[in-house]
Amino acid sequence: MTVHPHSSSRAYFLYCVGQELVTINAFKAAMAAAQVPAKPLLGRYKGRSEQSFISRMDDFEVIRPWLNAEESFLHIHSFDARDRPKATLCFLSDGSEEYLGRLVPVVRATAMQQEAFTYDPTYGQYFICE
Repeated sequence: MTVHPHSSSRAYFLYCVGQELVTINAFKAAMAAAQVPAKPLLGRYKGRSEQSFISRMDDFEVIRPWLNAEESFLHIHSFDARDRPKATLCFLSDGSEEYLGRLVPVVRATAMQQEAFTYDPTYGQYFICE
C-alpha cells in the first residue's frame, strides 16, 4: 500500500495484529485470500519495536477482528497541501481519540530519538507525528 501524493480524499490506518510470527503470518494469509491490501511496516510504539501494517480505512471492518488484543491504531487522514496527513490515535476499548499532529517524513536519526515512529521498508522512509 502506497500513500500517493495528492491522496487527500483517502484515509488509511496503521496497526498491529500482535507480535507473534504465527499470528502475523495467519493475518497475511487471510488478507491475501480476502484480497485486502495490508502493507507491512516496521515501527516503534511506546518505545517497543513492532511489526505493523498500513491499510485503507475502507477495509477497517475486515481487519478489525485481528485487532482484539491491540490498544489502538493510528488513523491517517485529511492530507494537507504538502501531502502530510493528520494522525489520530484511536483507542479500541472506548472509541476515544487523541490527535497527534501530522505524519511527516524524517531521517533515521530523528526517528530513533522518538518513542514512536513508522518505517516503510519499501521506500526506506521513516515517519513521526509532529
